[in-house]
Amino acid sequence: MNPDIRRLLDLVEVGEPPTQNTERYKQGATVTVKTRDGRSFTSTVYAPRGSAINGIEWDDVETKFRTLCPPGRGLAVEYRKINAGPAPFP
Repeated sequence: MNPDIRRLLDLVEVGEPPTQNTERYKQGATVTVKTRDGRSFTSTVYAPRGSAINGIEWDDVETKFRTLCPPGRGLAVEYRKINAGPAPFP
């Protein structure tokens, strides 16, 4: 694992589950970032992009695939098969 990501994971603390607006927390979360100088920044997402309730655009799936599987990893052929759609019947 990338050591920078590993370091960030070590800084994460899981808090208590929400007690307000629980019906809105489908697959979301509240995240608070605390800086070394004592400031805090909080953001809440009730249903993130790509969650079942919001769906996902094919362009987002393709972008994620291209980001996680760059050329040269032997996956280009499989991607072309997926992107071409179903094979025609004989």
